[in-house]
Amino acid sequence: MPTFPNNIKTPVENWKTGSRYYIVRAGDAWNTPKHQREIVDICNQPAVYRLFHDALAGKPYLMEKASGFLHWAEEGWKNQTHFVLFAVTEDGAIAAACDIKTNNLDGGEVGYWSGEQHSGIMTNTVCVVSDLAWQAGYKSLFARVLKKNWRSANVLERAGFVKDTTKSLADEKTDWFILSASLRSAGRQEP
Repeated sequence: MPTFPNNIKTPVENWKTGSRYYIVRAGDAWNTPKHQREIVDICNQPAVYRLFHDALAGKPYLMEKASGFLHWAEEGWKNQTHFVLFAVTEDGAIAAACDIKTNNLDGGEVGYWSGEQHSGIMTNTVCVVSDLAWQAGYKSLFARVLKKNWRSANVLERAGFVKDTTKSLADEKTDWFILSASLRSAGRQEP
């Protein structure tokens, strides 16, 4: 099992603006109408919504979905099955999420999203989450990225992930490609 610290509050910088954010554990403590609204607003932005479009059958991402996501995040930490972290502003607003979707130390899948108004935070967020994962005992991480989503692929590559053509060809999701990182190959900061 991964061994994450109980109290995570790791600073991270937006490389475009220099603004400070903090990486924190997600979950029920964040399940307030204000934070649900922040998640809804971000998840309905076109670049993020495409992650949910098919599952939501084209319908908007609603408050109930945000509340369910926060409860699911808390259950993951409680049961040690998956681990959702937020990048939050200095005043505590949710700016981005990054999660490790499994407790499999040999290969944890990473997923993430970020609000467009926080452009410049995602690579450093992935770097911090990767460092936390290595410290928790993960040996390898990977991410699936839509082939047309070059911005997301660039985030991962700047964070030290590399395209894995073998896994990409073997992946059942033909519109995706895989980027992988081994222990200590990830964690680079933005230029």
